[in-house]
Amino acid sequence: MIVGKSSQTNSSPLPRKGINREITNGSMRLEFDSGLLCTMEFKDGSLDKVPLTPLRKKWMNLAELGTNTIHAGMPKKQFLAYLAAWEVRAKDSGIQKAPDGYFGDLNDHQYFVQIDENAMVNHIAIRMGTTKRSSQGDLWENGWSIFFYLESERADGHVSDTLASIIALGDTAEY
Repeated sequence: MIVGKSSQTNSSPLPRKGINREITNGSMRLEFDSGLLCTMEFKDGSLDKVPLTPLRKKWMNLAELGTNTIHAGMPKKQFLAYLAAWEVRAKDSGIQKAPDGYFGDLNDHQYFVQIDENAMVNHIAIRMGTTKRSSQGDLWENGWSIFFYLESERADGHVSDTLASIIALGDTAEY
């Protein structure tokens, strides 16, 4: 039991009963695959309370970088400045950025950043580290998905282009 709640069958459209489970606690969601933590999602309220350092390899985490920190309501422009500092730290650690448009397998010292911005999504994906493939050919890797509010979400009281949620994804062997 974590955060005072037991896990439940995952709410995704195609959960594997008894295998895919989750714990939801307000603005935080933990997802488990075969009993191992594989996804953590942090929304508005939990962003300032949880350190974004769940991955074993230090360079992969979104930790504080000098005066650069990630926080709830962060404007996308400020996040992009944080990401630039994160990329400098990665480069200084011998980590290489894969070329734009690269969707192949990554090795242990590579990462890839993809920015998707249109009327339907405002998202930054960071894929990192060794890519593994399942027996069905599915891709498993570490990464971050960072979502920003859309212009259409202003009606719900959100400020567009501000941080909405961060999802940490991981090959369970890397936690």
